[in-house]
Amino acid sequence: MLVGFGAVVALAVFVAVGVFTPVMAVREVSLQGAESVNAQELQQALGRFNGVPLALVHDDDVHQALEPFPLIQRYSVERIPPHTLVVRIEERTPVIALQRDDGLDLLDPAGVLLGRVEERPVGVPLGSAELADTSSPGFLAAASVVRDMPEDVRQLLVSVQAGNAQDVRFTLDSGTEVVWGEAKQAQKKAIVLRTLLASIGTPSLVDVSAPDAPVFS
Repeated sequence: MLVGFGAVVALAVFVAVGVFTPVMAVREVSLQGAESVNAQELQQALGRFNGVPLALVHDDDVHQALEPFPLIQRYSVERIPPHTLVVRIEERTPVIALQRDDGLDLLDPAGVLLGRVEERPVGVPLGSAELADTSSPGFLAAASVVRDMPEDVRQLLVSVQAGNAQDVRFTLDSGTEVVWGEAKQAQKKAIVLRTLLASIGTPSLVDVSAPDAPVFS
C-alpha cells in the first residue's frame, strides 16, 4: 500500500514539475492566419507568454493580448508540449468603405471599424451617405450581400447604396448599375449577374432583384 501511495506521489510531483515549471514553459508562439493584421505587432503582444508554463497560459490572458487588434474576429489556442503555444486567428473582412474627411473607413459586416485608408481596396465598395448609420437595416443588408458574394463578382463592385433593406444597389467598375433588392438569394443573384455580363457585355442597368426574371437595358 505504501509502495502504491509512493508511486502516486511521485507521479504527482513529476506532473507538477513538468507542467507548472519552466521545464514545459513557452519557448515558441506559433501564429497562424495573420494576413491583414500586423503579424510583427501581434507576435510582440503574444511575447508576454514566453517563459510561462503552458498550463498557466489562460484563455483570458490570450484574449487580453489580442483585444487591441480589431481585425481579429475570433481565435483559438492550442498548447503543444513541451514548449509551443499555437494561436490561430480568423480575421474580419472589410465589406464597405465609408468616406471620411481624412480618408476611408473600412467596415466589416457588423459595422466594426477595421481601419482607415486613403484608397479604396478592390472588392470593397464605397458606401453612400445613408450607410453611415452602421446599425441601419440598409447598411446591414448591403454588408451582408457583399460578404456573401462570390469573390469574382465582388471584385467588380465600385459603390453600394441602400435606402432600406429591400433596395440594395451597386455600381460596377464598368459603369453598370445593378439593382440587387434584398439580401436573400445572394449566390443565385450573383450567378445570374455573372451570366448576364458574360453574354451581353456592358449593359447600363441590370436588375437581379427577382433572379428568376432578370431585367437589363
